[in-house]
Amino acid sequence: MHSFHYVRSATSLSSPYLMTVSQAGRTAPVESHFLVERDARTSSTIVHYVTAGQGTLWFDGMELPLAAGDLFVLPPGRAHRYGACEDDPFSLDWLVMEGGDSARLAEVVLEWGGPLFAGNPAETAHASLKNIFGQLQQSPPESAGVSKQLYGLLVDLLSWIGANFQSPSVAGRRSSIRRALAVIETGLGTTLSVEQLAEAACFSPTYFAKTFRRVLGMTPATYITHARIAAVKEQLIRSEQSLEGLSETWGFSSASHLIRVFKKIEGLSPGEFRRKSQWL
Repeated sequence: MHSFHYVRSATSLSSPYLMTVSQAGRTAPVESHFLVERDARTSSTIVHYVTAGQGTLWFDGMELPLAAGDLFVLPPGRAHRYGACEDDPFSLDWLVMEGGDSARLAEVVLEWGGPLFAGNPAETAHASLKNIFGQLQQSPPESAGVSKQLYGLLVDLLSWIGANFQSPSVAGRRSSIRRALAVIETGLGTTLSVEQLAEAACFSPTYFAKTFRRVLGMTPATYITHARIAAVKEQLIRSEQSLEGLSETWGFSSASHLIRVFKKIEGLSPGEFRRKSQWL
């Protein structure tokens, strides 16, 4: 079942001060093949809350799982797509906002902590969404009240981010990433998750992954893999440790997994590398 509220108003949309809703609705549940894809020409801020089911958001090179209770905020000018899980398609409460400071605030939300939120900030934003839906059903909608609720939704997210994570200055970002790198260096042989590294950096997992790639030019997973291969190369040169032992020491699931990853990165197998290194 799809429920939409179309509330475009030439008068309200002409205001440079008020935030407005161009579309809003409840979609519950979507079809299993449901997929939305938008390019960078999108001109509105989009807010979705997952009320039930599961799905996936693809944004800025990240693949983010969606579950009931998740909220995602997408500023204008950002390509994205999202789709439902075939086995458990999601239901959504959503709106499209424009005008006022909506684009700027949404961009700051994204830069500091978004696009994905869960727990208290998502629940608070969903409460705002439901209040906005109630105001939109009035005839005519009260423009100032809707704008106030939209502004509050974004500011509440920023307040939560500010209370839980560091300010993303350039120096602060690099210092935070260095703390995460220290965790990687000491834990190469263990299971390392984005959540664990983000905690060390005092960032949300989503913002950490984006900042890590911006600073180092690769994802955390790619960096960890290359660091592990560098450690394996050093051991291949300095020791006679078996591939089984090396795979266990440096966090690979098996010797065959190590061989496959090593060959993909170095262009030759660990055995070939070890033999060639003996002639250096």
